[in-house]
Amino acid sequence: MRLSFRQSKLANSSSGGMCGRRRSICGDRGEPGIVPSKLEELYKLMPSDKVNKKTREEWRTLGFFYDVDHEAKVWTLIGSRAGLLCFRDVLRAYVADPRNTLESEHEHYGPYMYLKVMTWQEAGFDKDAIRGPLGDLARLAELVEAKLADAQPGSTVRIHEEFAADSPYALVLQVHEDSFDPATADPLLPNEEAG
Repeated sequence: MRLSFRQSKLANSSSGGMCGRRRSICGDRGEPGIVPSKLEELYKLMPSDKVNKKTREEWRTLGFFYDVDHEAKVWTLIGSRAGLLCFRDVLRAYVADPRNTLESEHEHYGPYMYLKVMTWQEAGFDKDAIRGPLGDLARLAELVEAKLADAQPGSTVRIHEEFAADSPYALVLQVHEDSFDPATADPLLPNEEAG
């Protein structure tokens, strides 16, 4: 089973470091203490209903769900055609903002903030960002629009060579029906009825 970026962060944060003893602030071993079970730690990591509701709202505002798979080297955006076109709009707004002209400028998007668009000297997709000179990011916005023009629900669009052939990662757009709610693609959110 592959873990999403957020799932791996939660798993890593809940699995290390305190086996039977607590560390003091300075890092030396203190007296043996009571260490909560993994289950108790996981419950502490579970977001509240209020946080889940806010996360759903942020996915809906963004218009699409995203994730990155480092094994497959793919950024995946999931949404309706209209929702995925919001990514085109994100790119256009980024390019139009004069603050983003300098190399390394960047913006984070979505509730988990790990989708990053960045001004860089070469166009590409990598483990950290969707990046490039502003002209190339504008071209990516046009590619997204063109690829989605004829895309039907159930189709998948892959963008790689036509944006940056030497890029280590690719961008995949999964097109769903018009009524698709991007929050439902988040595996870490409980069903709305359940949460």
